Parts: sequence; structure tokens; C-alpha cells
Amino acid sequence: MKKGFTLAEVLITLAILGVVAAVTLPNMVQDTKYQQLGVELSKFASTLENAATAYAVGLGGNIQSNNGTINDEVKEFAASTFLTDDGNSFTVASDYTPKNIKGGHSIVIWDTSFLPDSVDTNIVGVGAFDITFKPNIKGINKTFVFTVTTKGYVYPSSTDSCIKDIYDNNWKVTPSMFKTGGKCVY
Repeated sequence: MKKGFTLAEVLITLAILGVVAAVTLPNMVQDTKYQQLGVELSKFASTLENAATAYAVGLGGNIQSNNGTINDEVKEFAASTFLTDDGNSFTVASDYTPKNIKGGHSIVIWDTSFLPDSVDTNIVGVGAFDITFKPNIKGINKTFVFTVTTKGYVYPSSTDSCIKDIYDNNWKVTPSMFKTGGKCVY
């Protein structure tokens, strides 16, 4: 009667496990990266919209757009909403330099705004400003553009087909979006 495994049996089992791990692990890591991207984009849009609608209500219902320039209301909104990595208030620079915010992500606030054609501007307001968001996720080197309306609603910018696809897919990101021919490849 045999009481254990031979060395050969153990080595063959380890070799089989190694091959299975080598085949499945890269796909699992890649899927996790895209799931994390969807979560970060959703979280950013939700945080941004909550802050922007509260700010708009505090202003009497509207964040004013200043026809091509970032006004003091938008600068104040940015300073009160975002913190930099070192915990300081975010400031809007006129040179559009990306600023690192909490979590290692970076944003830029732009002075022009484009809403998707399907948005009823009578209800949500017109575009007040755009904000670009670059998540801090290894292997994702893409900036996403959101539009904030005068009433504080947040939408994917009509100038960014990638974020529109992700938004329409309920923030689910698939690897095919980032492959050749996908809307997130530039």
C-alpha cells in the first residue's frame, strides 16, 4: 500500500498548475484593471455631480458660464470640491496644466463645454465647463472628458466617444474598447 506521492507525481502536478496559472492570470489581471477603471470613472462622475449640483443650488440654481473663460464661480467650485495629493485645495491654472488630486488621479478644468445632442438643456442647463479626468491606473494612459452643466449635472462630453460608450454601458469597461478599432484608442 502506497503512503504518499512520488517526486515525479508532485512535479507533474506543479507543472500542470503552473501552466494553468500562466494561461489564466494575465486575463484576470487585465479584467481587474478595466473593472477598476469603470469604478473610478463612475465614482468620479458621481462625486463631481453631487458637488456640482450642491454648489449650483448654493448659487441659486446655476453655475454661470462665462463664454470661453473660467470665471470665479468655477474656480471656487474646484477649490471646494477637489483636494490635491498633499491635502491642499485645488486651484485652477490658466495654463491648463493637469493637477494631481487625491488618489493620484489628475484633472484639468476647461473653459468650453459641449453637451451630447440627446440632452434637454431646458432641464439640465447648458454646458458650464469641461473637466478632464486621468485615472491613476497602471496601464491606462487615457484622459476622459466630462461636461458639467450650469445646473450641476455631469455628462460624458460629446467630444469624447470613449467615455460616452463607457457611460452608455453603465460604467462597464471592456478590453475591446481599448483594442485597435475600439473607441478608446487614439
